[in-house]
Amino acid sequence: MEFDVETLREVQVYAYVIVTGVLSVIFYLYIYHLYSSDKNGTSDYEKNSHIALDDTLESTPIDDIKKDKKNGVNK
Repeated sequence: MEFDVETLREVQVYAYVIVTGVLSVIFYLYIYHLYSSDKNGTSDYEKNSHIALDDTLESTPIDDIKKDKKNGVNK
């Protein structure tokens, strides 16, 4: 099976369009996930973004570490 240059270019164009479309869909699904999880209150990305701004040894943790009273295990 022999490919000529025109057929190879055509396959490249189709592959480019398909990959771009799939990556666009994944990107928009990720944005939807971020907004929906922020709206539901499962995570606060604005609070987590302060990690880059306040990164010293003396800074307070963003989330408190909770210890299990029975076993003494961190959660």
